[in-house]
Amino acid sequence: MHNSIPTTRKHPRPRSRSRGHRPSRRGSVAEQLATLRLVHEHRAAWLALWLSERACAHRWGQVVRPDRYGRWRQGDREVGFFLEYDCGTEPLDRLAAKLHGYDELVDATEISTLVLFWLPSSGREASVRQALAGEPRWGRVRYPVATASPDLGRSPAEQAWLPLDQTWPRRRLIDLADLDARTPQPAGPID
Repeated sequence: MHNSIPTTRKHPRPRSRSRGHRPSRRGSVAEQLATLRLVHEHRAAWLALWLSERACAHRWGQVVRPDRYGRWRQGDREVGFFLEYDCGTEPLDRLAAKLHGYDELVDATEISTLVLFWLPSSGREASVRQALAGEPRWGRVRYPVATASPDLGRSPAEQAWLPLDQTWPRRRLIDLADLDARTPQPAGPID
């Protein structure tokens, strides 16, 4: 993964907010990560960058509309990520279709950035994982994707994240920096 912040145009046109997104709950992941700075100070861990939904819309709104962009730093390692915060009300096909936008961003910037889906429950996580993996574009995705839910009782910095192309083990946020960009698979069967 590349440590630069991918950019597209200077002045993207914002899209309308989709139904089912409730910004009031988005702060919970931010609050958990921000408080982890205090908990992990002895390990030198902190949220090095946290862009709001508005800042993300300004920077990437013509291509993708992440709920947040962040960089988590722990020790001498850092991982950049886009965060999709799901309240459980957005249709699964709409969530899966977001993969296309992130793929377009990779095309435009040539930077593969981790995409995280934070989901309200383990049941919703299982459904979203199935929808994302079933998305026809999944085979062509060139960036890592991981999902998590607060049902495990783990903070976003702990071993809460499960990469989409794996079934085990869950990983710490900082360990997702080790995930390589995915090698796209052919669109159809190989003869």
